[in-house]
Amino acid sequence: MRELLDAIQSLLSTWEGNYYDAYFKICKEYLKKASSPAEIIRALLQFEKKSNNQEIIYENITKEAFGKIVQLYKPLIKDLIRLWEIENPTEDQFYFKVYTTIFSSPLFPDDARSQAVFMSILSDAFPDIPYYRAENVLLMPDNQYKEAVERLEKSLTKAIHMYFRPFQSKTEQASQLWKIASEIESTDDQIVFWSVILNMKEDLKSDPSKD
Repeated sequence: MRELLDAIQSLLSTWEGNYYDAYFKICKEYLKKASSPAEIIRALLQFEKKSNNQEIIYENITKEAFGKIVQLYKPLIKDLIRLWEIENPTEDQFYFKVYTTIFSSPLFPDDARSQAVFMSILSDAFPDIPYYRAENVLLMPDNQYKEAVERLEKSLTKAIHMYFRPFQSKTEQASQLWKIASEIESTDDQIVFWSVILNMKEDLKSDPSKD
């Protein structure tokens, strides 16, 4: 299996064309024959692709057929990825789920042409791929969270100022937010602090007029 993974890594590293066609070759020639196909999926999704600004030209599929498969299956793939991420499996379990559900079940077509599109969707459409398991997750009851926010009012007021005021660089701004957070003694309170900052960022994304 190691030799096969090394061969796939070499193929991707030297590939000059569209990555879809590399995925097509791998799905057609290697995936079903491998002793651990989930490891191939993992290797493909963890590979850092070279950027290519040239016009996309497919050798093994038309643009129309590619687009149709994306339209049909991308929403389902997205829902599955979100579901598995909520379950928070190990990395091995996650890639096993990807293979057994998307590449080896009646839910999806199993021809190499379609599977290469699925691989393109997974590698290009989701910023949370490659997958990493969340560790030491803190789940806090609403009333406890509210109490922590009230307790952190002074720190959060200062952080909001630093978040919205102009700086010459993001590192300057980040250094101030880090300083405020580092002065909070409790680890749980630090986590609440950063959750408020993250919520502010999400609020700005959903309503740009607040920026």
